[in-house]
Amino acid sequence: MPLRKASHLFNLNLKRTETAIRSGRLDDAFALLQASPERGHRDGQTLIDRLAAAFTVRATEHLTAARLEDARHDANKALQLAGRSPEVAKLLAKVSTAEKERHGRQQRRQDVLATAEQQLNAGAYSIGAKLLGGLDADQSTSGAAAAGRLEQAIAAKRMIIDDAVQRIQTAVDAGEFTAAANLISSLQPDQRFHARIAPLLNVAVEPLIDAGVVELVAGRLDRAAAIADSLSWLRVQGAAPGTARQSGSPSYDELQQCLDRCRTVKRHLASHDFSSATAELNLLRRVIPDAEWVREAQTAVAEALQLLNSLAAGPLGLLPNSSASADVPSRPVAQNDDRLAGDIGGGTPGRCVLRVDGIGGLLLLRKDIVTIGAISSPSSAACDLRLQTEGATTAIRIRRESDDYFAESEEAFKVNGLQVTRKLLANGDSIAVGSRGRLRFLKPVAASGSAVLHITGSKLEQRDIRNVVLMSDSLLFGPNGSHFRLPNEDSPIVLHCDAGGYALRSLQAGSEWMPLRLGQSVLMNDVRFALTE
Repeated sequence: MPLRKASHLFNLNLKRTETAIRSGRLDDAFALLQASPERGHRDGQTLIDRLAAAFTVRATEHLTAARLEDARHDANKALQLAGRSPEVAKLLAKVSTAEKERHGRQQRRQDVLATAEQQLNAGAYSIGAKLLGGLDADQSTSGAAAAGRLEQAIAAKRMIIDDAVQRIQTAVDAGEFTAAANLISSLQPDQRFHARIAPLLNVAVEPLIDAGVVELVAGRLDRAAAIADSLSWLRVQGAAPGTARQSGSPSYDELQQCLDRCRTVKRHLASHDFSSATAELNLLRRVIPDAEWVREAQTAVAEALQLLNSLAAGPLGLLPNSSASADVPSRPVAQNDDRLAGDIGGGTPGRCVLRVDGIGGLLLLRKDIVTIGAISSPSSAACDLRLQTEGATTAIRIRRESDDYFAESEEAFKVNGLQVTRKLLANGDSIAVGSRGRLRFLKPVAASGSAVLHITGSKLEQRDIRNVVLMSDSLLFGPNGSHFRLPNEDSPIVLHCDAGGYALRSLQAGSEWMPLRLGQSVLMNDVRFALTE
């Protein structure tokens, strides 16, 4: 009895599975077989083969209809039932290929949508619409929705452009360029430089830039700045297309750069940085050479700088920045103080060479009368300066009287091309020595008694020396208005001398006097000064 009952149940399970297969309920049949202990029986194996074949057939139908998820589902069930048989392996390969192809199509659609959105943001609405029109119908619901949103955005932006073009054109035709520029500035950045807006942008903006340039050249910087500020939206995507001018007048960017440079000059002047202000004004002059106010500002700043440097090189510049007591001397070396004189330099040599970084060698002569002659003349053996020239038979003397300098000789010589025997020298005078020798007299710092002879045309016996300093009390190194200009040095440096020797001091706050002894060097403000014989 138990055996007949078990056989009856066995047949019942197989019949249920067979019925599910015949009715197309393959998933139900699969569940029954998976749960049935009789699936290992011969009849159960037969049903497994039938079910695997049915899954294979149905998966192929799904694949043909591009229902890839259903095809994958049935192919996996066939794989579980029949293993990787040739038919199942072939089916799985087809499904994988179809999935890869669909993924590629979806990725390409996503790329097209992204590109279309970029074109939309860049204002290229026609290109974006064309890209969307090329999409196939085989796309997901989300992809179709995204394409629809982009198409709607393109249509809306086209309407905005159409309205803006009409209103801007009306303002331009009426000569209301400011109103036209305001209409353009109210658009989104991608719309301002749209292909239909760009020509109107140029027409509207150019007269305003021209007006700003006129105000800039005339020195009405407040009005020029107001115009530039009203056009600041041009910087959103860089310089507006087509605003580079062919007439030579500045574009908007150049107008704004000029104004920024003017503001920089103002800041330098407020901080008393006249050297930097001069450099900025020089650059400004190159851009707007017709601006008279720039030339006037250059002259005023140069005069202010020279006056300050003259003060720094005079008696006031000899004062220390602070005093510990009333007994501290105001000069670096007192002429009647042997102790201080010995500490500074042990006396001032009448003739020595000062070598300065960025300038070279300077011959320092501490004499009231300096004699100059030609090497070719036998009488020049006792001269202080012997030039490699011919034709000069009599020495020329440079005599210092107080803060004035005179050139004199027993025979006539030329100063600025004129024959003289005695001449009060002025800054820039040219003294001829023989046929080739030329000495240019320089006294750029009025408050200092020192002067410079710059040698051209011929050379001294010391061939590396091109400048001779007629040393009085001080020598100024630094920016414009100094005896010698130091590159990249804004704070003047003073070389002072008296009976005690030489000393250096920077005019920066907190700087103290530093002795400069013969045979030694001093580093000040990253500039090295060395004193040699």
